[in-house]
Amino acid sequence: MHMSTIDGLCCISLNKNGTAEISRKTGIPIYLTMKNFNSMISFVTTVEGYYRLSVKWTFNICRDLITPSLVTLRSIKCHGPVGGKFSYTKLEQKRDNKPGCFILRECEIFYDVYYIDVCMSDRKVSTFKIERKGDGHYVFSAEPNERFESIGAIVARYKVQGSDPYFKECIPPSEYDDSILLLCKVNTYLPTPKDHFDRLFSEDRVSSPICIQFKHLQIFSGKTFSGKFGCTQVHKCL
Repeated sequence: MHMSTIDGLCCISLNKNGTAEISRKTGIPIYLTMKNFNSMISFVTTVEGYYRLSVKWTFNICRDLITPSLVTLRSIKCHGPVGGKFSYTKLEQKRDNKPGCFILRECEIFYDVYYIDVCMSDRKVSTFKIERKGDGHYVFSAEPNERFESIGAIVARYKVQGSDPYFKECIPPSEYDDSILLLCKVNTYLPTPKDHFDRLFSEDRVSSPICIQFKHLQIFSGKTFSGKFGCTQVHKCL
């Protein structure tokens, strides 16, 4: 029985009578009863995982089962492991590389490692590393001999105008960020009806241009090349 797609869900609530209430964007709520509480938790957390990987990585679809790591990230306005390309692009698109604007993000490879991408006075982005040591203190690459009690303490140290680097405004994560964390996201910019899809990509139209809405593209600034006909600037769009 088909109940809903992952992106068609709104929220899930656990009731005291042992049922789970699943609210959808369309249609009446669905009530599920499992044979025991552990099975219910397993089901809800599985749906939650798919939702975070498909729709909104920073959102807990069940407020009765809050993810501790997300609570920590929200408290310090930290992105997940989105990568440097996403961060650089977001700084340019949201703040036009305004000096002092920065993004805090988790490392994609190592746990307890963070990066701060900050726009410098020349509007170029520099990246600094923050690492949490075994004793609970943090080390900042711009001041490696200093020990900080928290990431917030590092940001506060460099909030003073004239400091180098200068952390003036933190760009927080958004539920609508289209990042590499959405591993299971369904692409919605292509036509979905099969007949239209077949007609669009038929042999006589395979080389024809396709119009894609700008909001569905993630743009990475590229390099500029000089040639005999002038300059060409290349951008990567996904």
